Amino acid sequence: KFAEIPQNGYEICHQLLSSKQAPLLVKFKQQFPQSYLRLLDLKLHNETANLSSLLTVAAIIIGCPVNEHAQHAVHQQLLDGIISSAECYRGNNAPRIDFPLIKGEAVRSLNWCKTLGTLMSFKIAGEEDKAKLAYGFFDSFADFLSNWLDHLDQNIGIKQIVLAGTEFSYPPLAKQIQLRIGKNFPLTVNPQLDLEGANIAIGGLLLPIRRRGNHA
Repeated sequence: KFAEIPQNGYEICHQLLSSKQAPLLVKFKQQFPQSYLRLLDLKLHNETANLSSLLTVAAIIIGCPVNEHAQHAVHQQLLDGIISSAECYRGNNAPRIDFPLIKGEAVRSLNWCKTLGTLMSFKIAGEEDKAKLAYGFFDSFADFLSNWLDHLDQNIGIKQIVLAGTEFSYPPLAKQIQLRIGKNFPLTVNPQLDLEGANIAIGGLLLPIRRRGNHA
């Protein structure tokens, strides 16, 4: 189950200060006071147990710009900013962002505090390339999913994978999933389903297939 993130920046900072990432947040506040204030002012949607909420917070730490007077909501600007930044990266290597699991009695979830702390550590260390950090986030998350699926495959066996939810249509994530998971497991793509709806959203993976078909 994806970790539920607090709906406001104040509570996010409070939980970070209550975790092992507290020293990193203090240093981040000192070096990037404007980003810290933006984090405090952040307001998320009611539903926060999703990748989009974590991406929105990560975008503030990375330093994605926001136009306060624009028509789009701030959180949507931040989400668009980190996605577009990742797509702009042309390097071969990227920072390794931690996505550690929390093992509970019934479910497993993500330690989002550690994930954000890793991003802060790179910023504190002097990494100024927003595109590189954004790409590293998606690349590391895809790697986390791949390792998790390999673990499940060894324990219960996996015949095929169906990716559901609009977040899997984000181009930088879809590309990395295709590179990693698509090589080891068959990804189910059903063009009869509504790719923009709640049933399944893997347009980012389906688009290259359509393009190849058009040129054939």
